[in-house]
Amino acid sequence: MHTLRGLRVLTFRGIHALAFRGLHALTFSGLHVLTFKGLHVLAIRGLHVLAFRGLHTFTFRGLHVLTFRGLHVLAFRGLHTLSFSGLHALTF
Repeated sequence: MHTLRGLRVLTFRGIHALAFRGLHALTFSGLHVLTFKGLHVLAIRGLHVLAFRGLHTFTFRGLHVLTFRGLHVLAFRGLHTLSFSGLHALTF
């Protein structure tokens, strides 16, 4: 572990971790994780997840999902769905 003015860094057998003033990051064998002031990001082998103050996104192999305060959107290979406050829509 290395420390320098509030910055903490750890490297061990392919694990890399960093912490600095509320920012935390970790990488290990294709896994990447980052957190900062309510923002959370995760990425591993084509899967990407993001969360921030009620907004959530998810992507994996052409599938895209977004949710935010009752709004739900899904997209996959030309198929798109939307749901919001009783409104439902589908396009393809």
